[in-house]
Amino acid sequence: ELSEEEFSRCASLVANYFIVAECKKVPVKRADLGKVVGKQHTRRLPPIIEEASKMLQEIYGYRIEELQQKKNCFLLVNCISPAINNVNGSLAIINGAESSEEADEDREIVDMSQHEPGDEKQGLLYLLLTVVFMMGGVMEEVTLYSFLKCLGIYVESRDPHPVYGNCKKLLEEFIKQCYLEVEVMKDMEPPSRQYSWGERANLQLCKKTLLEFFCKMYGGGMRPESWVDHWNKIVGTPPASNGSSSIGSSVEEIMEVDDEPAPQLRRKKQK
Repeated sequence: ELSEEEFSRCASLVANYFIVAECKKVPVKRADLGKVVGKQHTRRLPPIIEEASKMLQEIYGYRIEELQQKKNCFLLVNCISPAINNVNGSLAIINGAESSEEADEDREIVDMSQHEPGDEKQGLLYLLLTVVFMMGGVMEEVTLYSFLKCLGIYVESRDPHPVYGNCKKLLEEFIKQCYLEVEVMKDMEPPSRQYSWGERANLQLCKKTLLEFFCKMYGGGMRPESWVDHWNKIVGTPPASNGSSSIGSSVEEIMEVDDEPAPQLRRKKQK
């Protein structure tokens, strides 16, 4: 049995390990936590992790969450405020503008913290998550690439982007960090890749805030409630039975996704 002092020490070690791991935002494996507390204490890991989570929440406003789709993996979730910073800063960089009246207006919704290295990538990430959500939660790779192309970001280009560097590796990084998930549709020919929200995004981001931000980008006094399907998902209201649908069906036009034709997909014949 662990003494109270030893239990507290192990919890502190686990909390510190999570803080360090959060710098890279990659999931923490249970096996690594076992090495942190020592092999002799691995059986006591569940209560130790729970105590470490309480420490982190009291001091930093973070809690430890176990991933459902990755067994024996954990990550930190910010439980103080939506993690949306410098989205507008990212858009300004994409569009080649340092400031605008629109960006000033958007500050009502988006928390504009002081500019720090990495904010541009985070801004692009939140923009991507917003678009995926507006597309119904799933986005074909060809559509995602076309959207990024409209922003001057060429994922398959050999030349690094001046701000985001290797954009293909950046997308892979978002996947490793559990912000995005990608599913390969192997029964399609050619195989298709679909992007959706990852577990970190679902645990940490506020969809209502993202929808409000999207309405700000749309302009014209658009309100979140106008996107009926998306709003119902947020507030938990069942879809109307009268056949009414959200104006979100035109989201591709609103986001100015390139009209480049997508490759024709067809089911593989069963042998």
